[in-house]
Amino acid sequence: MRLPYFLLTVFLVHLVLSCNDKIETHVEEITTTETEIETAPEPPPPSFTCSNSGTLQEWFFKLCEAAKPEKTVVAYNFELFETDNCYAIHLVDSNEKEDQNAAVKNDADTSFNYYPLSKNEYEGLEWKQVLDKIKSQLKELVNTEKFKNSTLATAKTMTIRFDDSDLLRLK
Repeated sequence: MRLPYFLLTVFLVHLVLSCNDKIETHVEEITTTETEIETAPEPPPPSFTCSNSGTLQEWFFKLCEAAKPEKTVVAYNFELFETDNCYAIHLVDSNEKEDQNAAVKNDADTSFNYYPLSKNEYEGLEWKQVLDKIKSQLKELVNTEKFKNSTLATAKTMTIRFDDSDLLRLK
């Protein structure tokens, strides 16, 4: 009886070993690239510095007074970004002929569309904290009479975001 078990064991071992010889291993390296769909906000103009002489409210009201869009603007977006030395905000508009998801810089923009945030007030804060703080301040400013009487108020939507984060509605 031992002989059949011995022969069966030898046969199975031989079968397993012969199968292992025929296994081929093929490793292929696959390289992928990532394509960015949305573009980051344009860098500030060359004259941009991280010092400011006014408040966020003064800058916002200056935008309200100066905004005279030639096209129908359906949305304004406040783009927050971080420079080497400070956080800053930039106003961007989008008109009906453009993709609703892509805001573009208005040709009439000047350097006052950029506002460096106070280093003292925002120093040490994470980008999410800065976004939340600016969002609440802008929500208050959007409810002022000065804003409501400006051409900025004619836009259907006002949003804010930090770099490529999600858009958050202000109006």
